[in-house]
This record gives sequence, C-alpha cells and structure tokens, in this order.
Amino acid sequence: MQKLRLLSLLLCLLITSCSESNPDTLLLFNNHKFALQPGETVIQADSGIAATYKQRYNNEATVQLPLYRFVRGKDYLLFIAAPFHASLDRIAESRNKVQADTVFSESHDRQQFHRYYRLGKKYCSEWVFAMDTASMICIFGETTERGIAETVLNPSEMKKRITQ
Repeated sequence: MQKLRLLSLLLCLLITSCSESNPDTLLLFNNHKFALQPGETVIQADSGIAATYKQRYNNEATVQLPLYRFVRGKDYLLFIAAPFHASLDRIAESRNKVQADTVFSESHDRQQFHRYYRLGKKYCSEWVFAMDTASMICIFGETTERGIAETVLNPSEMKKRITQ
C-alpha cells in the first residue's frame, strides 16, 4: 500500500513538473508563447463568448478562424484564433469586408495584417501574424476605450508578446 502511495506521489510530481507552470504565459502552437499582461486572465469560452466570436470574427464561410483562447483584460477582450487552411492574403481579404463606422488604420504585408476600426461603441483591433512558415495567429481585440485600443491592442505591442 505504501509503495502505491509513493508511486502515485511520484506520478503526480512528474505530471505537474511537465505541465505549463507559468501563469503569465499562454502556450500557443509550434512552441510559441503569448505573454499575458498583469490583470489578464485566460477564460474558458462559454457559449456566449463563442457566439460573440463567431458573429464578429469567424463569420466568413471561405476562411476558418477557430477560437483558440479567450483572454479578458481590464476593460478589453482578446480573442486568439488559430487559422485553419487559410493564407494571410485570404484572411486579410475576408477581414477587409467587415463593415466599420470608422477605419482608423489598415496595413497588410507578407508577414502581417492589421486593421483598427470603430464599430458602434467598440474599438476593434484585428491582427494576423505569420509567426513562422508553418504558423499564423489571429488576435482580435475589442474595447470601449480608444486609448486602450491604441496602446495595449496595437500590433507592435502584440508582436512583442509572442516569443518562441
């Protein structure tokens, strides 16, 4: 019986030592990581969050952007998606079709696409980044605070948060 307890304890220690232990980092794919800022929390996406995401960001039939993780920050939301069988150009074309009250900026090159706009009371920042030749990530941020959209949700800040 004591050997069984010892074996169970060793197994638990092995499992916990191999798991992601840094709560300030979100493990992405292909060994990439996304640094969480103070006050950000990874939340389990419930049906309401999933419906909001699908309606706003994953509503184009030709481009699949399944929700990977949902992050809640102080006064903003981040939807992190893992593009599925979609090129950067196709995603950019799809996202440019989204109607906006005001488009503040757009950019598109070989490595990334970014669009910052206002839709109703929300300021939205969409960023698609080719992390390497095999991986892309989409980060959709929204807030009611323009200052947050221009600082926390801007593409240069997002890019700094992705490491390998």
